[in-house]
Amino acid sequence: MRDDYIDADLGPRFLANLVDSILILIVMLVPSILMFVATESGPGSWPDKDDSSVDAVINVFALGASVAYFAVFDAGRWRATPGKMIFRLQVRHIDGRPLSYAGALWRAVAKTLLLNLCGLTAFSVFLGDHRGWWNGLTNARVVKAGPDKKPSAIDPEVFE
Repeated sequence: MRDDYIDADLGPRFLANLVDSILILIVMLVPSILMFVATESGPGSWPDKDDSSVDAVINVFALGASVAYFAVFDAGRWRATPGKMIFRLQVRHIDGRPLSYAGALWRAVAKTLLLNLCGLTAFSVFLGDHRGWWNGLTNARVVKAGPDKKPSAIDPEVFE
């Protein structure tokens, strides 16, 4: 398979990730606000304010939402999250093939775990081939979208 894709620059990758992080934050705020309202509703409310189960539920939901967001979008029709679509980027296998859902899930889990366990791993994009450790672990890379480098969210065939 001929690889017609060009690796994306760090600037657009950072901005795309920023857009995606804001979208994920919005999704995570809704259940957090609902849980807060439920715990602040007065005497006898469930769960007890000192109960850490609320925090655990919110954290598990947040991590799950983040993994699902990246896995579904990166392996989906456009092979890109909304942030990547805006900046005309895609996630591909290292040889240019589209990521499978299993590959995208593994990449999302690796990225989420590495960044949440040690945020300094984010600086791995500045090392070596600038792919980030999660991409190295999963044989993935972020590229400019489409061989013609002019993607359109309306026409997914451009991304094929």
